[in-house]
Amino acid sequence: MRWVFDDFGSPAGSQTGKAGVYSSPAYYTFTNGVPVVVVGSTDNDDSIYEINASTGAAIWRFQTLTGVDADVGAPPTIAVPGTSASRIRRVHGWRRL
Repeated sequence: MRWVFDDFGSPAGSQTGKAGVYSSPAYYTFTNGVPVVVVGSTDNDDSIYEINASTGAAIWRFQTLTGVDADVGAPPTIAVPGTSASRIRRVHGWRRL
């Protein structure tokens, strides 16, 4: 094993031993060659993380709901910009009354 990620929470590490991951991670390699893993965390953290797969360092973190048990239990889906994910964002922002 190269690394272990246990820097859950904000500030990083504040949920160590209290939060974890119980879904399959998503894996992707950026065009610059950096491999990443995306995972969702359990309560008390309830966040989504992108982690550098080579170093184990967090690249970004997105906090979901707070104050409720909002585990991110489903495996994440990664889409390349300009593909289906961008189409979904355009449709999501469009409202017809």
